[in-house]
Amino acid sequence: MATETYDRLEQLENDIREINQSLNRLLLQNEDRDAANVLPSVSNPEVPSSPMREVHREHIPKPEGARHIKPATPSDFSGDRTKGRAFLNSCELYLALAPHQFADDHAKIMWALSFMKSGRAARFVDRQMREYQTVGSLSYVSWTEFAADFIADFCPKNEVQTSRTELETLKYYQGSRTVDEYVDDFRELVELARYFEGAHIVLKFRQGLNPQIQDHVACLTTGRPSDEVPKQWYSAAILCDENRIANEAFRASSRTTKQAEIPSSSGSVFRRLPTRVANPSTPISRYTPPIASTSNPTRYVPPIPSISMPVRPKDTTAVVCFRCGQPGHTRPDCPKRFDVRYMDLEERQGFAQEEFVALDVLETAERAEEDNERAPEDFGPDNE
Repeated sequence: MATETYDRLEQLENDIREINQSLNRLLLQNEDRDAANVLPSVSNPEVPSSPMREVHREHIPKPEGARHIKPATPSDFSGDRTKGRAFLNSCELYLALAPHQFADDHAKIMWALSFMKSGRAARFVDRQMREYQTVGSLSYVSWTEFAADFIADFCPKNEVQTSRTELETLKYYQGSRTVDEYVDDFRELVELARYFEGAHIVLKFRQGLNPQIQDHVACLTTGRPSDEVPKQWYSAAILCDENRIANEAFRASSRTTKQAEIPSSSGSVFRRLPTRVANPSTPISRYTPPIASTSNPTRYVPPIPSISMPVRPKDTTAVVCFRCGQPGHTRPDCPKRFDVRYMDLEERQGFAQEEFVALDVLETAERAEEDNERAPEDFGPDNE
């Protein structure tokens, strides 16, 4: 039994050793294939190298268990000059991250042509494929030559002069854009214009920046950015704008809190009463002045007609009553403060309650008086 167990363990060790050797052989094959990509084209060994710049890649051994990156493929390209540079950058990023997928520059160029499917780009591909079918090869001997021809046909013409001309006008000023947007657009414009002098870039940046932010950054007593380092001005302007936005939000919240703490003028004098509607058929015989009472009667609230308030006079310097709109007195001293037509809802409710309380007290007193008058009639002649 022990012998069988030992034999099985030995067999497992041999299997593991063979698997490791197979993995090492595969890794060596992949490394050799990556190293072959920097050599001249295998399909056209007699073609001389391009006079343009060449990219030399040093062979770097990969660690065991390393995996190839799967970059995103470029989007379809229609020939729009404004998108030509982005398409070419996407192609070169893919080629740099996955060189093992292409045998030579011919395969790289054919792969890039496969994404040019519409517009001017499709016509460009048609010309290249007709030549390929006639001659048997493309007119480009390297990817560098193809990239140079692509830039000439599908990238903006004279980017340097156009960018410099725009920097001499008011078009690049910040305007309604945020500081972040202005900084991004300005940096791209400066790079296209090929401006490298720091003091000149800072001067252009300050001219187009929002005047309030420019003044704040320029007048800093401590931590002021250097006038020869554009990056310091970019960071200071963005930080200043963020602080301004945060301060405005704080001030807005403070104003809202203060307004919520101020009570209304009507709420400090009158109290809203609960609405309890009695039978509308209860007769109301006469009017009596308000009488104080501690009872809590059931009351009937009649409908209140809508009354339009008079327009205030335009003379704001005179004292004007906010109840009737007439000058010469204020709301507490208004002679029409007891007129129901000039009362607000809470005043009408309080007035109606006082009226109905007084009416209830009067009716109770009348019934008590009637009962007292009938009391002697209840005794008959035999009781005398």
